[in-house]
Amino acid sequence: MNFDCHYCDKELEETGGLLFSPPDADDIVKKHHICVDCYVTISAGAIVIIYNSLEQENKELKEHIKALDFKLEGEKKVNQLVKEKNERLEKLLESHIKSSNEEKERLHENIEVYAGENKELREVIKDLHVKAVSMLKKIAGLFLITLIFVAGVSVYQSGVIKEMTKDKDKTSEIYKKEIKALNDKKCKPKKKVKKSETKTAKKVTYSGRASWYGSGTRTATGEAFNPNGHTMATMNRSLFGKRAKVTNVANGKSVVVKINDTGNFGKNNTAGIKPRVADLSKGAFRKIATLSTGVISVRVKILT
Repeated sequence: MNFDCHYCDKELEETGGLLFSPPDADDIVKKHHICVDCYVTISAGAIVIIYNSLEQENKELKEHIKALDFKLEGEKKVNQLVKEKNERLEKLLESHIKSSNEEKERLHENIEVYAGENKELREVIKDLHVKAVSMLKKIAGLFLITLIFVAGVSVYQSGVIKEMTKDKDKTSEIYKKEIKALNDKKCKPKKKVKKSETKTAKKVTYSGRASWYGSGTRTATGEAFNPNGHTMATMNRSLFGKRAKVTNVANGKSVVVKINDTGNFGKNNTAGIKPRVADLSKGAFRKIATLSTGVISVRVKILT
C-alpha cells in the first residue's frame, strides 16, 4: 500500500515511509507520513530552534549569574562596611569606656578632695563660731558697762542741774534786789556811746564816690546777698539796718537802699585817691547810672 508525504505529497512506499508528528502540526495527536527529505529538513530546523532556545537560556543564565555575582559583590562590600563600622563602634565604645573610667577616677579624686576641704571648712566655721560667741560676750559686757556709765552720768547730771538751778535762783534773787535798789534810787545805768556813732548821728548827709558790686552770698549782717536788690555797703558798721537815699550828683537820679554790708572801698590804693563812701548793689546802681560807668559821685542821706 502506497502513501503520500504529508508535506511534499511525494508518493511513499510502505516500507520507506515514516510515521512522524511534526512540531508545527495543527493536530499534535494526529500522526502523518513523511518522506526522508522532509524529515531531515524538519529535524534540522528543530535543532536550530532548540539551539537558539538553549543559547537564549544560556545568555539569560549568564546574565542571572552576573547579577548574582554583582549582588554577591555588593553584599561583600556591605558586609565589609558593616564590619568596618562595627570595628569603629567597638573602638569608640572602648574609648568611651576608657574615658568614663578615667572620669570616674577623677570624680572619686575630686570627691576625696572636696571631703577634705569640707572637713577643713567645718573646722574653720567651728572656730569662727567660737570667736563670734566670745565677741558677743565681750560686746554684752561692754554694753552693760556703758549702761552703768550712762546711768552714773545721768545721776551726776541731775545733781549738777539741781545745783545749777539753785545757783540760778540765787542769782535771780540778787538781780531782783539790785533792780529794786536802782528803782528806789531812781537811777538808770548809762549806755556807752562810741565816738563813731556820735559822729554819724551828727552827720546825716555826706558826699563822696560810690561804685557797685554783684558777687557774694552773705552780707556783713548775715543776710543773703541779692545782687538785684536795693542794698548798700558802708565803712560805718553803726549804720547797719538803716535806710539811706543815694543821689547821683551828675544826673540827679536817686534810689533808696538798705545798709547791710561793708567792704574795702579802695582804702589800700597808693594813688592818694580818697576811699569810696559807699558800694551799691548792682540793682540799686542801675537805677541811678549805667553799670559801665563804674564809679560815680553821690550824695548819701541817712533816712532812719
